[in-house]
Amino acid sequence: MTIYKDVLIDHSRHPRNFGNLAGMGTVHRGRNPLCGDDVEVGINVENERLTSVRFRGRACAICMASASVMTGMAGGKSLAEALDVVAFVHRWMSADGGQMQAPEPLEPLSSVRGLPSRRSCVLLAWDALADAVNECSDARA
Repeated sequence: MTIYKDVLIDHSRHPRNFGNLAGMGTVHRGRNPLCGDDVEVGINVENERLTSVRFRGRACAICMASASVMTGMAGGKSLAEALDVVAFVHRWMSADGGQMQAPEPLEPLSSVRGLPSRRSCVLLAWDALADAVNECSDARA
């Protein structure tokens, strides 16, 4: 578990795909006023596939690490696959997700699964991603 905590810390200190969202086709914001987490997730879509996923914002270490992991997992996925991953993360983070095996990129977040108070920190960027994907899906319908 120590190696996963180290990876989690690395993602929070050196988030992947973090920064300017200029040029992103769709951007959605996630905020948690109770803890101060505030992130924006931007996506570009071509042929129903996420060609770019980025984020920016100010948030706690867990939220930043989760957003960083999310950008890596969602990039290259179809719109439907991206929504499936978001749904999986929600189930995995819930009490019902107890014995679910997570894909390797999610393993660093396993250390906070048992902390219900941190669930919203993990899910904030994933929910913003789902909102962005749903907007793209609605626009294409």
